Amino acid sequence: MLADAIETEGERMRRLCAWLTLAEAASGVGTWTLDVPTRALTVSDGFRERLGLAPGVGPTLDTWLGLVGADDRGTVTAGLSACIERGIALDVEVRLVKGGRARVLGVRAPGATEATTRVHGVLSLVGPSLPSPADAGARHAATHVDARPVAPPHVEPPTVIVGPSPTSISEERFRSIAEAMPMIVWTATPAGDVDYSNRAFSDYTGVPASEPVATRWQRTLHPDDGLAWIAVWDECVRTGSPYEIECRLRRHDGAYRWFRVQATAQRDDGGAIVRWCGSGIDVHDLKVLEEEARGLARRAALDVAEGVRHRELLRQSEERFRLLASATNDAVWDWDLTTDVLWWSDGFAAVFGFAREDLEPTIDAWMSRIHAADQDRVAASLRAAIFGDAAAWSSEHRLVRGDGSVAYVLDRGHVVRDGSGRAVRMVGGTTDVSERRRVELRLREQATLLDHAQDAILVRDLEHRILYWNRGAERLYGWTAEEAVGRRIQELLYLEPGGFDAATTATLERGEWLGELEQVDRHGKPLLVEAHWTLVRGDDGEGAILAINTDITQRKKIEAQFLRAQRMESIGTLAGGLAHDLNNLLSPILMSATAMRGEIDDAELLDDLATIEACAKRGAEMIRQLLAFARGGERRRAPVHLGRIAADVQRLFAESFPKSIAFRLHVEPDLWLVDADATQMHQLLTNLFVNARDAMADGGSLTVSVERVELDEVFAELNTDANSGPHVLAKVEDTGPGMPPEVVDRIFEPFFTTKEQGKGTGLGLSTAHAIVRDHGGFIHVYSEVGRGTRFRIYLPAAKTSVTASTTAPPASALPRGNGEVVLVVDDDEQIRLVASRTLERFGYRVMLASNGAEAVAIYAQHRAIVDVVLTDMAMPIMDGPTTIVALKAIDPGVRIIGSSGLGSNGSLAKAVDAGVEHFVPKPYTAESILTVIARVLADRP
Repeated sequence: MLADAIETEGERMRRLCAWLTLAEAASGVGTWTLDVPTRALTVSDGFRERLGLAPGVGPTLDTWLGLVGADDRGTVTAGLSACIERGIALDVEVRLVKGGRARVLGVRAPGATEATTRVHGVLSLVGPSLPSPADAGARHAATHVDARPVAPPHVEPPTVIVGPSPTSISEERFRSIAEAMPMIVWTATPAGDVDYSNRAFSDYTGVPASEPVATRWQRTLHPDDGLAWIAVWDECVRTGSPYEIECRLRRHDGAYRWFRVQATAQRDDGGAIVRWCGSGIDVHDLKVLEEEARGLARRAALDVAEGVRHRELLRQSEERFRLLASATNDAVWDWDLTTDVLWWSDGFAAVFGFAREDLEPTIDAWMSRIHAADQDRVAASLRAAIFGDAAAWSSEHRLVRGDGSVAYVLDRGHVVRDGSGRAVRMVGGTTDVSERRRVELRLREQATLLDHAQDAILVRDLEHRILYWNRGAERLYGWTAEEAVGRRIQELLYLEPGGFDAATTATLERGEWLGELEQVDRHGKPLLVEAHWTLVRGDDGEGAILAINTDITQRKKIEAQFLRAQRMESIGTLAGGLAHDLNNLLSPILMSATAMRGEIDDAELLDDLATIEACAKRGAEMIRQLLAFARGGERRRAPVHLGRIAADVQRLFAESFPKSIAFRLHVEPDLWLVDADATQMHQLLTNLFVNARDAMADGGSLTVSVERVELDEVFAELNTDANSGPHVLAKVEDTGPGMPPEVVDRIFEPFFTTKEQGKGTGLGLSTAHAIVRDHGGFIHVYSEVGRGTRFRIYLPAAKTSVTASTTAPPASALPRGNGEVVLVVDDDEQIRLVASRTLERFGYRVMLASNGAEAVAIYAQHRAIVDVVLTDMAMPIMDGPTTIVALKAIDPGVRIIGSSGLGSNGSLAKAVDAGVEHFVPKPYTAESILTVIARVLADRP
């Protein structure tokens, strides 16, 4: 039994030796085993072959390391130590020196464990044989101070076991060596079932080592290679023939690479297969190179045929080039940049005026014929083209001909470059453009004359791209010639293409068109031009349209104004005729009514008669107003009653105002008169009424009041446009949407309007403002968004209408204070200054605050001494209503007077909501503010 076991184990050892030999042959590696305690080294024939040693020679560890280059010896020693002492796998590439040659070899071994006494590894060639540093050292000793020859290694006689034998090999050694191999190693049973694959297989495919060995291969094969692999493998297993196939295996990242998979059957003494031993080598790069080589071979074959064809084409092309060069009057040239030889065609004489033989065939000779003023520029452009990356070169310059005359020529050349991009040749031609330059000069002279024309003169092609644009066009449209030429005319001048398209069609059909067009300038400003378009065709048949446009925008406005004046004159004539006829009708009625009054005693009939007489007079007054509007009358000022004019305007517009607008008019009794032009007063109020109506498109109320007001010096100081004295104040207030501050600031500017296009000219309020200023008055406007708008018109009262009883009370009669403290809150510095001076003059002490936040802080600190607060309602940071709420929170009993230009229609409502009972409208007089303060102080408990 023991003998059988020994024989069986010996047989298994022999098979392992055979497998190892097959694996070495298949993978091209050598194996080695290091006995750690004795440092004895056992190597295979493949190992000796890789080192270039004779069969049977077995180096010791020290002599093997002596073959390693000096720079790599430490790397191997450190790697072996880490492998033995710390179990780190050895995987280094080193250079081994043998026979004056250096080989790059890979040394690999799996990491040892604490119980390991032997380390098994492989040695593989990973780089070609190169001259050793000893060979190169002599050549580089002068420049490499560290280069020194490597001494030939000392090889000791064989003192160790030098080949695999049944007594020295083991399955453990086979597995260790297989695991260290850089290629795939595998074994299979006689029936073809794979029972082992090394670590290289798992590292490449990413298949876990825990997965059954027999099923690892199937899932890594490319789907297109699986059937072929199975067929070849089954045939080899059946016949026992060596197995070899190229197939694609999936890498761990999903990519497929080509492998050459080989296997050889290991047989026993009786010839029966006992094991298959195989390897898989990555041949993907080789396959790619082979495919590229085949492609290159095919292309080389094609290139030969193509070269023959190209030579024939080149011969034909050169023949055509010679014919073309001789047929043209241009000078064709060929400049060889490597030899600096310049060749000219027969057209040389036509351009230069002398024979080709009279000029040396060099670039310097050609440059000498260029005008001295152009030589530097031409040379610089040539250098830039040659030494840059340009494919072509061109230059227009002057050339001195054989007779001394100067010609303008256009030189154009094509740059030919070699494979590195260096310019080696330039082929081109020279064209005499002197005649073209004379024509261009003549055209520029003509264009200069056209630039003096006031009209816009422009030329466009039939694609409507601008070809010419004179100075008149620049002045009219705002676009310079550089900006306009080349662009489509529709982009610059037309918002709506209808008129342009119709005019273009008529020009193309009839050859000419004359009419008016709406255009815009660069900034979108509308223009009206009178256009005269002419279709022009050149000798080549190409067409263009010449346009002469005259700006008639201002002329049309003047014509429109003249027509309006004519219409007004016609209306005045018509109104005069109607007035004459109506007066003829009303006169008998009035005279009859007067005569009948003395003959009738019945009271009811007398009342009816009075009604008839009043209606007739009202009709006569309406006729007078109609004449005043239509014909204007003389600009003659006289004392007028502004309240009556307001009533007249109200009656005039009563029927035209929407029913959704309520009209309220209040005229103070005993109203002062004003020295004014009655017609202008009608126009003033009409403009304000119309503005209010337009602001209340959804309805509202229009309140008009006319009253007397006495302006004192305090008021005049607060308003630079005002003068002290008696004035008539007209208030026009609407409940429309109001205006933001930026609109209020511009409301009296001419042509400024917030109305839609066609619904306002922006002249109504500016005219009203001019009328008021012309009469020595001034106008204020107050508005808030959502709170409506109030206009206040101050006109000086006529001196003859102001009696002593209506004059303002003297300053001595005004209420005075007794040291009470008034906190004045206003963001206007001038108002704070005048209010402070006035109040202090009348016995009050004053504290000042420029905004609500500052007022709250002052009151919180001095509430014990502040008797009353006078605050504006519209201020930054903290407005009046918010300030009032804050003050009430500090002291519910605080006495507050509100002030605003909007009165009850604006901030007054907010002040009332905040608990303020006293309010003084702006601009206030000394009398009004002193009276209100006295009333508030009198009401205190």
